[in-house]
Amino acid sequence: MRKLASLSFVIVLIALISPHSAQAAEQRIEMIERPHQLISGEFVDDELATLLTPEGRLGSLVYTPKIAQAHWFIDAALIDEVADMADGYELASNEDGVGVEVAAAWLEQLKIATVGAKVTPLAYGNPDLKLAKRLAPSELAFYYTFGAERLSFHLARPIAVDKAAWRSTTSKLSGPLRKNYTVNRQAISKLTSVVSAPELQLFRARLAILLSPSINGPTSAVFAANALDGVAAQQSKLRVNPGKYALTSESGKVPLTLVNGFSTEVKVNLIFRASNIRVIVDDLREVTLAPQSRTQLALPYTVITSGATQVNAVLTNSKGQWLGPSSRLSLSMTLIDSRVAWFTTAAAVLLFIGAGAQTYRRIRKGRA
Repeated sequence: MRKLASLSFVIVLIALISPHSAQAAEQRIEMIERPHQLISGEFVDDELATLLTPEGRLGSLVYTPKIAQAHWFIDAALIDEVADMADGYELASNEDGVGVEVAAAWLEQLKIATVGAKVTPLAYGNPDLKLAKRLAPSELAFYYTFGAERLSFHLARPIAVDKAAWRSTTSKLSGPLRKNYTVNRQAISKLTSVVSAPELQLFRARLAILLSPSINGPTSAVFAANALDGVAAQQSKLRVNPGKYALTSESGKVPLTLVNGFSTEVKVNLIFRASNIRVIVDDLREVTLAPQSRTQLALPYTVITSGATQVNAVLTNSKGQWLGPSSRLSLSMTLIDSRVAWFTTAAAVLLFIGAGAQTYRRIRKGRA
């Protein structure tokens, strides 16, 4: 009886210890790093090349054999940076990066090291989750989804979103820079309402870097300024070319050029706002622009009176939201009243007839 009791105690003890032992056997590996690449794509330094070597911090994580079962927590933004390095890259100082081969080897080793292991994708860019949720919960959901998609692409295996497995640290981003993030996010959000191009989706995701706890102080200001420039560059890909036009008739058409620099088709509305009522220009709805195109439209107009007018041309989505800054069209109208035109024409005809008659009389007089 005593032996049976002892055996039961051992079985219960093993049952209690086993789950903890299994948990202790799982090795947690965090594949995160501060951003070395600006939102617009330029690398600010080449430190990442050193970190990816077998002796570096990130290199040791993939090159060192794992004895225990591994659970990987990976920021896909870091993997995208390494992939850009592997394709060849240039530093912001205009010097060539030295980590091309190191990055390519590291990517291959990451695939090998994570085979069969549990992988949890972080929200893209590893932002402060509480701050991101407070500023833009819908964008945070996008960062989670995009991070899983990018990681699936790089590891060539399905990776599911897991929002509960990671707790981020806190960002020290200042109030003005939080406002900067919101302005940039809203501008890109309007663009994505009509543009589905992959390059714009990537830029949208990279804005999460502005909320990363790993950039603070002067570094966060650098990234914020770069984001503003990047947003302006994205907006300029979809625009109306400005121009100057001289109009001499009451009605007609002027050529207008629309540019779509994105890799996908775009459908927009073209809205006009004149500075005065000297001219009437009708809005154009649901204009389709082919990928990577310059489209010329014949814009109808009706002149009310002579003078100068500035017309602002704005591209909008179906909700009427501006997709970028307006373009200025300068119109100069010079109209001649129809009665004045008739009188001038008649006078010219009479002068011509008079000159002809005088010439005829001179010829006859000379013959006489």
